[in-house]
Amino acid sequence: MSTKRLQRVKVSATGVERGGGRVKQCVNLVRLRGALTPMTPIPSADDDSNGGKPSGGSETYERRTAVYAPVRLVARVAGRMQRQTSAFTPSEGDPGRRQGMGDKDVASLSDMLGTAYCGLVAEAAENGMMLQPVACGYRLIGADGSVLYESGVGFVGAREGAQLCGVFCPGLTRRSPTDFTIADFAMEAEAYALEAEIPAYGADSGVAEVEIYVGEQLHPVDPDGLSEVRIDGAEGNNPTVRLALPGATTALTPNLRSLTSKAMMLSGCGMGWMRVAARIKAGEARVVRVGDAARGDVAVSRRLSDRVAVQAEEAAKHTLTAEERLLSAVGTPCGFRAERCVRSGDTAVMSGITTVRFEGVSPLEMVVAGEGDDLIELRARVTGRDGAEVVREAVMRGDFSTIARSVVVGYPSGDMSELHIEAVCGGVSKHFDAMLVPSADMSRSLHVTAGLAAAAPERIEEVRGEGERGEDGREHEEKEHMDDSEERGSGAARGRERRVGNALVAVAGDRIAACLLGAGVEVADMALADRSRTTWDSSRCHLYATASDGIYGVSVDMASERIAATSLSGVRVTGSLIPAREGYYAATGSGVVAIAGGCVKAIGGGRWMSARIDPSSGLPLMTDVSGRSFLVDDDGTEYMADPARQGEAEWRAGVELEEGERVCGAELRLRASSFDGVVEIAAGGRRRMQTVSRWRIRGPIRGVLRLKGVVCPSRPYVELRLKGRVSADMRLRSATVDVVAGGGKCV
Repeated sequence: MSTKRLQRVKVSATGVERGGGRVKQCVNLVRLRGALTPMTPIPSADDDSNGGKPSGGSETYERRTAVYAPVRLVARVAGRMQRQTSAFTPSEGDPGRRQGMGDKDVASLSDMLGTAYCGLVAEAAENGMMLQPVACGYRLIGADGSVLYESGVGFVGAREGAQLCGVFCPGLTRRSPTDFTIADFAMEAEAYALEAEIPAYGADSGVAEVEIYVGEQLHPVDPDGLSEVRIDGAEGNNPTVRLALPGATTALTPNLRSLTSKAMMLSGCGMGWMRVAARIKAGEARVVRVGDAARGDVAVSRRLSDRVAVQAEEAAKHTLTAEERLLSAVGTPCGFRAERCVRSGDTAVMSGITTVRFEGVSPLEMVVAGEGDDLIELRARVTGRDGAEVVREAVMRGDFSTIARSVVVGYPSGDMSELHIEAVCGGVSKHFDAMLVPSADMSRSLHVTAGLAAAAPERIEEVRGEGERGEDGREHEEKEHMDDSEERGSGAARGRERRVGNALVAVAGDRIAACLLGAGVEVADMALADRSRTTWDSSRCHLYATASDGIYGVSVDMASERIAATSLSGVRVTGSLIPAREGYYAATGSGVVAIAGGCVKAIGGGRWMSARIDPSSGLPLMTDVSGRSFLVDDDGTEYMADPARQGEAEWRAGVELEEGERVCGAELRLRASSFDGVVEIAAGGRRRMQTVSRWRIRGPIRGVLRLKGVVCPSRPYVELRLKGRVSADMRLRSATVDVVAGGGKCV
């Protein structure tokens, strides 16, 4: 009999006993009964968004936002389109100029080429197709019209980026140095049709409709601009002409910026500027062509919109390489944020799931800290199990007013890979590692190690001159040894001295941004601010950073290639940031502060007399006016800190199995100073259950309770039960069961 790999199934809670009634709860909450003080979570910042139902009383209701399969928006090649230009004879040649003609003739040629380009775009739009990358996104709409999920804005289109922005080399007929004709040539490009790959959304998903949003194409041509023309060998027998469409001068002036900067700017504007191109009823999986993807594009008019037209100074190369191509799909391939909130009377519990998965190209976003010297290098090295390596480098110079580009890091293998990030700042090297773990569908989940969160800056030696003379005419000798405070903070030191500060560096995809903090400011810790799940965090702030001079809210705007650190408080944090249900907790010299939504407030007042961080658990420990101590867990739930207090606890959860599957083990993640009770596994139908395994447990439990050797027949429904007398500090965080199919064995 072959051994099969175990399948890990998440157990969903079916209820706990409370006051004789049955109340739905999350699996990470155990309600203690008896004489114990009930656990009451800290009120959520979004308690008002409860669907219009009251937060008090005994009414029980549940709000879910599930994890949805993504919609893939793809540009399919529908054929090639061609438009023939007319031959052009300048009215007055000028062999003394590089273009060989006067300004009036250059304007006439540009007008002719711009008209031809607009006609080609209009012809494609009439057939519902596009020539250039187009901005698009989608929303999942519920049956009540609410928006369940909104994707980011991405660009799909040509595989190599923009088309028709290269160099054309038509023939040239010369009769004299001032009398010549530029021959006609074919303007040819691939036409693309936008298709939406809609996954199967069942009735239980809550998705009723999919809205596809489409913006305007990212045009590299500006018909109101001038073409660049270069005629070589005008005095010889074989003259040649090279020209580009109006505005698309990237091939002739390669020192200009990339089209991707425009794409990043538009992607940061959200979907408010785009139109609804299609509304698709949810149901079975299918592929739908979004026929009017290009209809309504301003390019069908004679002139392109200023907002969409990319000016010459905003372009870079005549084509984008494979590594620099625009996004081929919108949003992450799989894995969205999921929140589950259960409310009942005075109970409100929320748990979040965030999985970052991607294929091929990484939307990696990270922040590292480095010195504020005149050079920062970031090197990314990816190593697969097969030993293949991909190395990418990016260099940042100067005062960070100009940002050097990095390239997108591609991953060599679908197998497990490690991503090594090395930041070289002023000759001091820092290393950060991130583990890429493939999931079952061979996409990758990103797990960042703690070292990536913050980097302690190293001291940079000062660069000094020969010294200065004082009023007495004698030369002051420079001190060979200065303490750190003088060396870091003295902006007026003698000689030539560098301002030494700390820089926050953000990397997202193929973009790097940086912010230089003040001299002497050291970053101690960083944490993602989106744990707070507030509007302020999602729109303005990406991270929180604790520094030597207070707490910062860090916003990363890759559209403008900048990050900004806004001081939220001058309170100095003495430890690490501790995840809370809404934001983070942090210990200070005078107590504990809560950081959420861009606000920093002290925990205390009301019934709390004092607050501090408990050294054993690492959680906020608060004392009320009666002298009782309470710990606040990471989901915001308060519970008694006195392990001597005990009470009765009862919890059960179930899972439905497929035909032929059976349970062979279970795992509970819980903590309790004392436990005296039983854990059972029961199987059968929902109406009639039979206990198949039973464990009697006494004593303290720390971490994971692993139950092996379960002999359970194949049944459609299995329950995991817990009952006993426990200490007041008991916390049940999660529960899983191991399921094996057919005749497989547990391993």
